[in-house]
Amino acid sequence: MPAGIKGPGGHAGHSLWTPRQSGISRMLAVPPPPPPSPRPRRAALLRGAALFSLWLVVAGPDPAGLPFGLLAAVLATRASLVLLPPGAARIAPAVLARLAAETLRQSAAAGWDIARRALSRDMRLAPGVVAMPQRLPPGPAQDGFRLLASLAPGALPLDSKDATLRVHVLDTRAPHAAELGATEGTVAAALGTPR
Repeated sequence: MPAGIKGPGGHAGHSLWTPRQSGISRMLAVPPPPPPSPRPRRAALLRGAALFSLWLVVAGPDPAGLPFGLLAAVLATRASLVLLPPGAARIAPAVLARLAAETLRQSAAAGWDIARRALSRDMRLAPGVVAMPQRLPPGPAQDGFRLLASLAPGALPLDSKDATLRVHVLDTRAPHAAELGATEGTVAAALGTPR
């Protein structure tokens, strides 16, 4: 041992540095990665098939566009796996179907409400901003809820601060907070997210 270096307890002859204590040795002793599980592969196949199907619905089954659709589906699948890894959210299919039906109902109601107000002599407007408590955790669940909240008749989410969502509404007398609270509950149930 070099002169002047003392080990633990001040005794010469004991090294202060051993390979077991080194961060380098711990980095070099990294265990091999586990074999890929079938779950990410299944998720990638399901997402890729859904995204390619969406491409076919939007662009049509034109043979000249299929390579572009396949490329777009592969890139979108990769992005979706990075942004929302498999297992990060458990989606309940039955509740998701109920959420889709509710979204269609809200879209139709919003269209009817706007048409009724536009054709009415007395629009009965009392615009303003209402605040509602937001109980979903930040991230995809909250973002999805805000997207669905924008479809509510006469409502448009503005911003969220301190677990409160501010929503611009056409009529402050309507029960917007209660309706949006029900939508928030459905989103939480569909994603299996605690509120």
